[in-house]
This record gives sequence, structure tokens and C-alpha cells, in this order.
Amino acid sequence: MKKLAPSGSMWHAALLSSMQLEIPQIRPAVVSRETAKQLKTFLDFRHKFRHLYGFDLEFEKLEELDGRYPTAQKACADDINLFLSFLSNLISALESND
Repeated sequence: MKKLAPSGSMWHAALLSSMQLEIPQIRPAVVSRETAKQLKTFLDFRHKFRHLYGFDLEFEKLEELDGRYPTAQKACADDINLFLSFLSNLISALESND
């Protein structure tokens, strides 16, 4: 059986990577490469926080991420809405073929 979801210790990075890939004649990318790049910044911070920092956080880095969040969130929401529109159109096309 074909594996559908990434697993293992780096599943977050693998999922983000697969979400930015267009699969020709199957589906568009879920998020753009630019959005994935923005999200990777947060993913990298999460990894460092969980595995390196502990309670030794850099306030400046937190401020920087906080400042980037609105732009990254909007880009992600816009990309996902485009993907949902693709799915809605696909469903409509499939239903009209019945």
C-alpha cells in the first residue's frame, strides 16, 4: 500500500515540502514555494525550541517571528483557499459527470 502521509522525526518538514509540490494532472501545489519558505521559518524555530533552547529563548528572535506571523498567516490562508477552490471545482466537475 502506498504511504500517504509523512512519518518519522522530520514529518513536519516532509509535509511542508510535499505541500509545495504540484503534481501535474493530479493537483496544484497546496501552498506556494514563497509561502512554504515563510512557514519553514516557523518550523525551524519550533525545532530549535523543542530540541535546543529549552528555556533559553532569544527575545529578538521571538519578536522577529511575531512580526512575520501576519504575513505568513495571510499567505498560507490565501494559498489554502485557492487549493480549496480547486477541490470545489473538481467536485463540481465530477458530480456533473454522473
